[in-house]
Amino acid sequence: MSDQLGLFAPTASPSRDVPRPQRTSSAHKHALFLAILPGAEDAAEILARAAAEDARLAIGGEPMDAGRLHVSLFGLVDYTDRYPVEAVERWVNALDTVRVAPFGVGFDTVATFGGQGHPLVLRSHDTASVAGVRRLREAIGQALADSGERLKWTSDEPHMTVSYRGRHIGDTAVSPVAWTAREFALIDSHVGKHIHETLERWTLRA
Repeated sequence: MSDQLGLFAPTASPSRDVPRPQRTSSAHKHALFLAILPGAEDAAEILARAAAEDARLAIGGEPMDAGRLHVSLFGLVDYTDRYPVEAVERWVNALDTVRVAPFGVGFDTVATFGGQGHPLVLRSHDTASVAGVRRLREAIGQALADSGERLKWTSDEPHMTVSYRGRHIGDTAVSPVAWTAREFALIDSHVGKHIHETLERWTLRA
């Protein structure tokens, strides 16, 4: 959505360094979004649990890379050839003000979503187990709104994609997959390239 870049007007000098991608140019589409990231040990455990459920249910999916596991929060902007430096500056300054303590996340269901590649996702029917995700999303949304941003999209139902291209299944109960969320990040997704470039991280703290 290159036309959406026009929403972001230049601002004064940044209060700290603005995250920039580690490249000089780009010829393909990118999407900037915010997401909760599991730690390395949690990511490995989540994938192991997902693989066990895949085998149990004969889904036959291709597992997600551990480094791309995430719980989406907000989409920010798509771009192709011009990285939106001024907008990122405002987002970073606004997100520096977010204060939410680390929290537990629990998923008790797997299901295939209808998107490209039939992603298999972990989700939860227990609202208490994903209440922290909603609380963080509200805090982030408020911080960005207070800074004057208009958000592109929000992920209303907390979920985590764990594999692609398996057979379709409806909601199926699994033993709870629980972990502790300790950070969220600004991610540059190289659309169609299976690359997530983490530009900035924020440690959760009260």
